[in-house]
Amino acid sequence: MNALPAVSSRLRPFIERLDALTLRERVIIFGAGVVLVYIAWQTLLMDPLAARAKMAEQHLADANREMATIDQIGAASAQNPAVAAALRNRALTERLGRPGLRGAGADD
Repeated sequence: MNALPAVSSRLRPFIERLDALTLRERVIIFGAGVVLVYIAWQTLLMDPLAARAKMAEQHLADANREMATIDQIGAASAQNPAVAAALRNRALTERLGRPGLRGAGADD
């Protein structure tokens, strides 16, 4: 509890200066503080979370596209093996063409 009196004695000059200000000046300082807190909130918390959400949505869309391609391959292979091979080749070519997935099969 020794820290509380030390902090109080350090803050006392600032509190006295704030008490000496007019109401309008206090409102301006309060508004500036609220704006600074909002900017810090957006910059430090919300922007990184939004970027992560966008990346997750992109991964989900990629997975859905891959599942649709796999479904097409399955349906086509039941009908005609040549069509299934062509679709499989197209899917593999698309997968190799994506920048995030190059070399992904090498670790398997």
